Parts: sequence; structure tokens; C-alpha cells
Amino acid sequence: MNSSMGEPLTRHHRKNPGIPLRSSTRITGGDLIGTLLRRLILNNGHRRLIVDRPARTVRRAFAGLALLSSLVACGTTSAKPSPLGTPQSSTNAVTTPTPVASQGTTTTTGLSNLIPADAQMPAGGICGRAVGPLAVIIANPDTPSPRCMIVTGSQHLKVTNGSHQFGQTGRTITVSFASFPPRQIAVGASTTFDRDFGSYLAPGVHVLHISLYGGDGADIWLR
Repeated sequence: MNSSMGEPLTRHHRKNPGIPLRSSTRITGGDLIGTLLRRLILNNGHRRLIVDRPARTVRRAFAGLALLSSLVACGTTSAKPSPLGTPQSSTNAVTTPTPVASQGTTTTTGLSNLIPADAQMPAGGICGRAVGPLAVIIANPDTPSPRCMIVTGSQHLKVTNGSHQFGQTGRTITVSFASFPPRQIAVGASTTFDRDFGSYLAPGVHVLHISLYGGDGADIWLR
């Protein structure tokens, strides 16, 4: 009977090693320990499988969050606005200089080269008007004649030494006018300033200095 029941029990035991043998079968201490170890291994493997799956899922979730955080940080750094709220311009941008309009001068070059007048009104009172291309001043012994003369820009000056007139002993005189060097004029002689008044004088009164009168002289009034 044992032989007939031993084979089925053996087959059943091989198919289900975790199930203990029937009471009719002799169980040794080694078989019991092996059965317990197999159950422990199966239980631990099942628990590890259950625990490992959530752990892997959590690790993958953390890895995804870390990657997303790094991408957001990179995007924030590259598009950081300027402190004033205006977008930052590229360092390779080419700036076009703004043209600056030049300011014109109000002083005419021709007028700036003219000799300014000594006065705007003559001191002599009555002034005669020069006729012809020459404005002639005669240095008489006591006063020039005329004492004041009105001239135009197209006329020029002529001075005559008349210090010998009216029975006086004449002498050489020195005259100075505008920017011309001083000139000496002998008794009875004349000197002419060939340049037109308008080419070097500004409008107004210009004094002709004559040494015979202590440096004083005649007024040339350019109008």
C-alpha cells in the first residue's frame, strides 16, 4: 500500500514543494527547514516586487521633476528682463549714430574782419559829406578841414599836410588811420589810402589821428 501511495504523493510534492507532506509521509527536519526557507524566499520576493515598483516610480518622478526644474531655470536666466523693465538688447546689435545738426554761426565772416568803429556818433557836431571817390582831409595849422566828414563804403581817404598855410611855418606830420601803419607827410604833400572804406571799416565813426594836433584829428563817419 505504501508503494502505491508513495508515487502519487511524490508527484504531488514535486508540483507543490511549499505544501507539507501528508501525515502518512515521514517528514524530516531538513525537509521542514527547506520548506520554510522556500516560503520565506517566495514571500520576500513577492514583497520586494511590490515595494520595488513604487520605488522605481518615485525615482522616475523625482528625475522628471529635476529635469523640468533645470529647464525652467535655464529659460528664466536667458530671458531675464532688465532692471528698468525694458528687454535686453543683443550684444551683437549694431547701433546707428544719431546725426547731430550743426549749428550755424550768426557772425558773418566779412563783418568779423572789419575794424570796429571808435564811436557811433561824431564828437564834432556838424559833418560835411564827401563828394567823389576821395574823402580829402587837409591838416591846417590849427584844425583839420573838415573836422568831420561823412563817407560811403566805395570811397577812400586822402590826407594833405597844410601846416604851412595862413603864414605858418609848416612841418612834417604823422598820420595814423585804422590798421594801416603810421605815415609821415611832408609839408604840402599828400598820402592816399587806396582801399575803399567799406572793405576794412565797420559802420560808425573812425578817428584819423594827426600828430600836429597831439594825436587828435578828424572824424571819418562811415554810413
